[in-house]
Amino acid sequence: MRIRLRRRGQVRLADLPFEQTIENDSDVGQLARLYLGNILYALELASLSLEEQGKATDAGFYRGIARKLAEAHGASKGR
Repeated sequence: MRIRLRRRGQVRLADLPFEQTIENDSDVGQLARLYLGNILYALELASLSLEEQGKATDAGFYRGIARKLAEAHGASKGR
């Protein structure tokens, strides 16, 4: 297995087995930061699916969660 280094010694997740990424980042907040893009994508897919089912209120709920996560991430970057 080849591990490529990123800035400040971070490894690229695609180069690590999933179990190893969990061991290294067992804190929920760390995992959420690590997979934020994937989480936001999944929330948008859920929203689109709910809209197709005619559940606009539910879709808005999940988009609201995504918006809050994105805003919190942006605010933490600005510190």
